[in-house]
Amino acid sequence: MVSQSPRSQSPTPLALDPRRILDMNYAFASTAMLVAAVRLRLFTHMAYKVLTPAELATLAHTEPGPTERLLKGLEVQGLVEREGDTYRLTSLSDHFLVEGKPGYLGGDTLAMLDYLPAWFELDRTLCTCQPYRDLGDAATSEAFFAPRVRDLFPLVHPVAKRTVAMVSLGAHEQPLHVLDVGAGSAPWSAAFAQQYPFAHVTAVDLPRVVEQGRQQIAELAMSDRYTWLEADM
Repeated sequence: MVSQSPRSQSPTPLALDPRRILDMNYAFASTAMLVAAVRLRLFTHMAYKVLTPAELATLAHTEPGPTERLLKGLEVQGLVEREGDTYRLTSLSDHFLVEGKPGYLGGDTLAMLDYLPAWFELDRTLCTCQPYRDLGDAATSEAFFAPRVRDLFPLVHPVAKRTVAMVSLGAHEQPLHVLDVGAGSAPWSAAFAQQYPFAHVTAVDLPRVVEQGRQQIAELAMSDRYTWLEADM
């Protein structure tokens, strides 16, 4: 019996399917469509109403033809649904992409404009061991996180609430002291404070981040249960 070499057992080029590579090459297109739609506030314009592409273009100050093509792309992504000549939001986009709603993630979407250039420098980082940005530097870290922590709250807080619900600390009628280091917008400590009415939180973060955290907790009507400390930990 003559054994075949590994090369002779490999699939022929015609049998290989390049779709996985092509999907990776063009995955950015889905992100770009979503970023464009969020920047143009399309999902917010479409909230609670059904619109034609021309009607949406008027609200968004765009051209009808390109707007319709973008809507078709968003339909493929499951973010809008077509009804005859009109489009409406799906439950997914209505919950997470309409400005002003508690679960709004559009801010996180827009952060991709900053994240993607960093990822495309990955080869340089591997060659130099130098990060795209040094988050160990307090000034760099503060500038990076301050605009983002509010956007992360609706992403993290639901997970925090489910986690806290599974962690039984017993019945607390005496003060419960919570220390939140690197608090950001305080999604984790807020979940504890909501679960335990007698909890008081000391939250620590960089000055500009603390400013954002104060605003988030104020919206939850829990400012009197927080002490904020500005520090580089």
